[in-house]
Amino acid sequence: PATPDDLVIFQISPSPSGDRLALVTAVSNENWEFSEFELRILDPKSQSVEVHPLSFWTALPLYGIRWSNDSKRLYIRTPDRVLLWEGKGNLVEAKAYPDCFSPSTNFGSLA
Repeated sequence: PATPDDLVIFQISPSPSGDRLALVTAVSNENWEFSEFELRILDPKSQSVEVHPLSFWTALPLYGIRWSNDSKRLYIRTPDRVLLWEGKGNLVEAKAYPDCFSPSTNFGSLA
């Protein structure tokens, strides 16, 4: 799909298996004000893009996305809740806080 010139990528997270890519995007105006935040899940194999509006999103460090180790679930963290995406379908509230947010970064290793 074509990408508009005013679309900004706020976060990007490849799945551990490498078969999907999750993006948090927003539209910017001429004053660099952001609106219309969306979660986009790209599947390069099928060339599909699944889009979910994120009306609650703010560009702060407390907001984040992380994949589960098996690449089957994507977690969306906000200051007051964690949402869950499991394949095709809507975002639902996670029943437990996932380990993928502890430590708070997915870069490097603690070993």
